[in-house]
Amino acid sequence: MEYKTITKPDGSEQKLAVYDGKCRFWMEGLYDSLPDTAEKRAEECSLPVKIDRREDGTVSVGTQSLVPWETDYGKLEIMADVYLNYLAQVFNLPDDDYVKTRLEFGSDSADRDSLMTAEEKEIISANK
Repeated sequence: MEYKTITKPDGSEQKLAVYDGKCRFWMEGLYDSLPDTAEKRAEECSLPVKIDRREDGTVSVGTQSLVPWETDYGKLEIMADVYLNYLAQVFNLPDDDYVKTRLEFGSDSADRDSLMTAEEKEIISANK
């Protein structure tokens, strides 16, 4: 692993943990609600997602993958929108049902690595 620094669209700098040219990319959508069957549906579709039902009734759904560290923030936002729209289809929700999107790029934390593919995990493991 090596660290690289990029300049974000707002002009601030961000340090990225880079593994063989790739970074962790976490995408999360916060929904007003999800059907009670969402966890089962995600399992049936082999979706590597973390579903967190909160006390206030909202639900966050997130996933993590590796993307090239040079990926433009605008492209990351598009990737997240496409994935969240796909989740809306899987869970039979309107495309615009998510309230908030949260993206995290370049983390060195392994907390969500269980959501990545075996190949992605191997890249991380081989480049610690």
